[in-house]
Amino acid sequence: MSAIIAKNVLIADDSSVIRKIFKIALAKSVLPLKITEVDNGPDCRTALETGKFELAFIDVNMPGFSGLKALHDARKKGVKTFTVMMSTEIDEKRKKIASNSQAYDYLVKPFTEKDILRILSHQDRLSLKRRALVVDDSMVVHKVVRKVLETSQFRLEISEALSGAAAFQKCREGSFDIVFMDYNMPGLDGIEASKLLLTSNPDARIILMSTDLKLNMVRRAQDTGIAAFLQKPFFGDDVDSVLHQIYELTPPSISKKVRLFPSAKPTKPVTGVNSTVAPLRTSAEVSKKSEHVSARLDNPNIVEL
Repeated sequence: MSAIIAKNVLIADDSSVIRKIFKIALAKSVLPLKITEVDNGPDCRTALETGKFELAFIDVNMPGFSGLKALHDARKKGVKTFTVMMSTEIDEKRKKIASNSQAYDYLVKPFTEKDILRILSHQDRLSLKRRALVVDDSMVVHKVVRKVLETSQFRLEISEALSGAAAFQKCREGSFDIVFMDYNMPGLDGIEASKLLLTSNPDARIILMSTDLKLNMVRRAQDTGIAAFLQKPFFGDDVDSVLHQIYELTPPSISKKVRLFPSAKPTKPVTGVNSTVAPLRTSAEVSKKSEHVSARLDNPNIVEL
C-alpha cells in the first residue's frame, strides 16, 4: 500500500490570530496536511515560487507588498497553486484582480471554520483526475475546446471523437466522467448520440454544446438525461461554473454563474444567454485572448491597492 502524501498548505497573513484560526480549522480535516506560515508579501511570494504548495490562503493586506502582488508575480512564473485570497472587505477592483490572477475564491473576514474546510474539500475534489470526452465533427472545434478545457480549474484528461458512433465506441472501451457533446453532427445528432452513450456509460455527465439555443433542443436534452447545456461561445469559467453545479459544489464567490439549462426561446441564436464573454472560434483567437490576459498580468499597476 502506498503512503498517503501530505498536502502542502500555505497560510499567508500578518495576523497571528488569523493564522491560528486556520491551523485549528485545518487540524479538523481528515486529510494529512503540512502547513507553512508567512506574515508578509515578499515571503509569501518566495514560498509560492517554490511551487510545492497545493493550496494557499493569502491575505491581501500584508507588510512589504500585497498578497495580490505576491500571487501575480508567482503566476507570471507559472505557479499553479490553488489559491484563495482574503481580506476584511472586497470591492469590484479586488475581485477583478483576484480573478485575473486565477484565484479560486475570495474570503471576506470574518469567516468560519466551515468556510475554510469547504475550500479544502473543494481543492481536494477539483484535483481528482476526471476523464473528459469531446465529441464534435470539426477538428478546429476540437482544438479550441481542448484549449478551453485546459484552462479549467478541474483536472481533466481529454480524449476526442469525431462522431456519435466513434464516441460510443470509445465509451465501450472505457468509461468517461464528462462528455462535451456537440449537437449538430452528421448522422446521429448530439442528443441521439447521448442516449447511446448513456446505455454503456450511465454515470457520465453529458454537456451538450451548440451555437443555437432552441426550446425543443433543451427539452429533449433534459428528457434524455443530459446534465447541462453550454452555448458556444464559451470559455473555461463557463465550464467551471457548470461543473461545480454538476458535482454539487458551492461555486466560488468570484466565479461566473452559468445555469445548467438556460431558459430557451425558439428564436435565432442568442448571444450572452450563458453569460459567455468571448467567441469560440479559432485557436489563433484563443491564443490572442491568452496574450491579452498575460498583458494584464504584466501590468504592475493592477496590484496596487
